[in-house]
Amino acid sequence: MKRVFLVALAGAAADLISKRMLSGRDRVLIPGVIRLTTAGNSGIAMGFFRQAPVWAILLTGIILIGGLVFAACRIMKSRMERTAAGLILGGAAGNLLDRLIHGSVTDLFELLFIRFYIFNLADVLICTGAFWMLVSFIVSERKENRTNGQRTNHDPR
Repeated sequence: MKRVFLVALAGAAADLISKRMLSGRDRVLIPGVIRLTTAGNSGIAMGFFRQAPVWAILLTGIILIGGLVFAACRIMKSRMERTAAGLILGGAAGNLLDRLIHGSVTDLFELLFIRFYIFNLADVLICTGAFWMLVSFIVSERKENRTNGQRTNHDPR
């Protein structure tokens, strides 16, 4: 559990610091690849629900964070799952705190080689954590299937 909160704290802090340091410093970082572009996002998840009241978005964020903390405490067993949960929690907390402080989420990074939404470090943490969580679940499922398969192979029936 300690790992989840340490990763989450580090992730949320890094997100908030990056928003503070990079906001308003718009410029190309890698030509043709990525540019710093400061943009406010009053919605959630790539700008969806922009018309939703702030209290509804905050309540949704708090419920999601609470659910993730519960899952991290009760369900997740592997180090990879707990690290992934910490990344997701840190990203969610970073965006939630940004919304509480500024009334919207500050997005910073724009990909130049594809038409995509502007995003921030918290979004990267959430996506990375979700990917790691998925990989961890697949790996543990395969291990479980191998274990169960070995048992049935030795079954005399």
